[in-house]
Amino acid sequence: MELYPDKELPSFTRFIPLGKVEVEGEHFNNWSGHHFCLSSRGELVVTKNALDFLKKFSIKYCDITKLTQS
Repeated sequence: MELYPDKELPSFTRFIPLGKVEVEGEHFNNWSGHHFCLSSRGELVVTKNALDFLKKFSIKYCDITKLTQS
């Protein structure tokens, strides 16, 4: 069953991050080294370079938290 059967999705490209990282509060560890990672809670975690790239697009509805390595 569709949530909104009368709405049409705009064209998009699906993005699946391959990296993994563990996040606790404002700290991270066990980073796989990828620029785009998912935490065990499904949070997108990116490097500074990746964030600079994403800022070229509309990310005004994103919560951004700076993490430090624990």
